[in-house]
Amino acid sequence: MTFDFQKGCIKFIRGGSYPHCHTLFIDDRIPCLIDASSREDILREIESSKKIQVIITSHGHEDHMMYNYLFPKADLWVPEKDAPVFKDVRNLIKLYGVTT
Repeated sequence: MTFDFQKGCIKFIRGGSYPHCHTLFIDDRIPCLIDASSREDILREIESSKKIQVIITSHGHEDHMMYNYLFPKADLWVPEKDAPVFKDVRNLIKLYGVTT
C-alpha cells in the first residue's frame, strides 16, 4: 500500500478534486480515518488489513463522507452542528437549498 506522504503514524492519501477529498489515515493503536473520501482502492485495502475503528468526518459535505460506508463497524465522529446530515440524506439536500 502506497501513501502520498507519511510522517510517523500519520499517512496522507491524496484524493484530488470534487467529489473526492484528501484522507488522513492514523495508523496507531486505534486505527482512524479523517475524511474517508480519497481513493476507494486504498481505503478498501486499509479496511481489510487494519479494521478501522473510528471515522472522523470534518463536516457534512458529500465529498468528505463518500466512502464512510466501507467501514460499517467503525464509530463515526462528526461535528454536532452537522449531525442532521448524517441522520438523513434529505438534510444534506436541504443544505444546498433544494426543495422537494
